[in-house]
Amino acid sequence: MLARTKTVICNQLHAASLGMYAHKEVIKQLKQQISLLEKQLEMLEVSYKTTHR
Repeated sequence: MLARTKTVICNQLHAASLGMYAHKEVIKQLKQQISLLEKQLEMLEVSYKTTHR
């Protein structure tokens, strides 16, 4: 679910950055969301690897 959400937000960022009226604050927030999701995905991966050895 997190990976799908990240994909959606990446698509939104792509669209927002190419738009004629790109809002810097929106782009900044989308980048922050992507960063947070990447950290969460990494934490889940590490957790999974430690519990499924």
